[in-house]
Amino acid sequence: MPGWTGRIAKAAVAGAIAVTGVAVGTGSAHADSANECRSQVVGKGYYWVVDGVGIDSCYNVKDDGRTIYATVPFDVTNHDKIVICAHLLNANNPGGPWVHDFGCDYATSLGWGIAQPGYCCYGQGRYFTAPPGAYIVSAGFWLNGQYYGDVESPRTVIG
Repeated sequence: MPGWTGRIAKAAVAGAIAVTGVAVGTGSAHADSANECRSQVVGKGYYWVVDGVGIDSCYNVKDDGRTIYATVPFDVTNHDKIVICAHLLNANNPGGPWVHDFGCDYATSLGWGIAQPGYCCYGQGRYFTAPPGAYIVSAGFWLNGQYYGDVESPRTVIG
């Protein structure tokens, strides 16, 4: 992946953390698999961050109750290309350092304002075995050199 991950994205997220930044839900410990998205808790679809780009933020915990990965459902209607990113945050210190960087991936529209709904899956080889704690997935995207983000999943508790 190009240089959009790592420290550059981390600095951008730190500057953009107030966009939507409320983690919802109280969380619970997992003895088996679990997943939940922001849209499920607030009862709405995607969060439309800018005109033509809507995203969601989801956590997924595997059967072992400790391995977590992020998914970011999205809808892009009138932009040529965006780069979607996801990060794991400590729910008790969301402004602190990332617990894990799930990375970024490209998403493009179909052109002429036609939507490309998608499900950008970072779980493909990007799993993280989390120590006990409370976590949220923060999702965002790069568009025209600017980062838009901090669409947060509900809280999940590991351990």
